[in-house]
Amino acid sequence: MRVEKLSLADLRRDPDADYDLVAFDVTPGLHDWIGGLLDKAQAAAEIGSVEDRWCAAHRKILEAHPYTDEVVSPIYRAKAADFGCITCHVTADEYGGTDTEGRGNCPTILALAEGYGLDDEETA
Repeated sequence: MRVEKLSLADLRRDPDADYDLVAFDVTPGLHDWIGGLLDKAQAAAEIGSVEDRWCAAHRKILEAHPYTDEVVSPIYRAKAADFGCITCHVTADEYGGTDTEGRGNCPTILALAEGYGLDDEETA
């Protein structure tokens, strides 16, 4: 399986954009892409090595930021991403419960992905 390099260029917010025009990072499969790279790295690492421990730590980060497609539109926005992070994109609903807002990939997963090759350069 060939791992395609992803680009952050379309994911970052435009600093000159009006707040109402903020775009969501909706790169599909980013969570799974990181998981696949972790599987390969951990399989090659010696058990108990620094690399093995880093892989285990990164896997815990992925597990702590699960995504759902059962989302609501962020407040005052007509459109939302089709998914959101259950940890980072939670908001209170009008009944005293919580909802996950459709904000796409969370900053934690984006930061982790950057360490696995997601970058600002356009790729083919």
